[in-house]
Amino acid sequence: MIKSAIEFNPLKHHLEFIRQFIIENSSSAPEQVAERIKIIGHSATDVYFGKLSVGEIIIQVSDFLMRNNLLWRQSFFEWVFNNSDEFKIINLKDNSLWTLRAGKNPNKFVHIHPARNQPMVIRLKANTLKTVLLFLASGSYGPQGKDDFATINILRKEFLKLPPVKSLAESKRLEFLIKLLREQISVE
Repeated sequence: MIKSAIEFNPLKHHLEFIRQFIIENSSSAPEQVAERIKIIGHSATDVYFGKLSVGEIIIQVSDFLMRNNLLWRQSFFEWVFNNSDEFKIINLKDNSLWTLRAGKNPNKFVHIHPARNQPMVIRLKANTLKTVLLFLASGSYGPQGKDDFATINILRKEFLKLPPVKSLAESKRLEFLIKLLREQISVE
């Protein structure tokens, strides 16, 4: 089935999955969380916060591929590489846009992620996302939810091998993402 050929990293691209990760890892030690979030990488990432679940996204992409006879690696590659961009963008039922490109894994030849610059997506630096995941999932924030940037900087240095947060802009992005994910967690 084509679903098995789709490569999607929801920890990097799906807010609901990220929220669940935080809840499921809330009693984990920081070093365990740091190991689990390595797959996020180091580049910028686009995070989808629409209503579709990970499973619904995979099913809708699979349906698109079936309808367009792109079930086989060769036909998919011919379609995706027929212009100079080396990717295609498709629209899912919630009007979110998704980028399809050639996967590096021979068995997962369809790599998907949310397209940039759309209403249901936020663009983040991967290190910002990893910092917030480590901070929230490891339970490092105070009992009243006080955001402690000294603690954040210790986590960044000790477990992510990142420099401390220095700029106000980076601090604001961290605060925004912490607040957004806390609101998502408290909704449950």
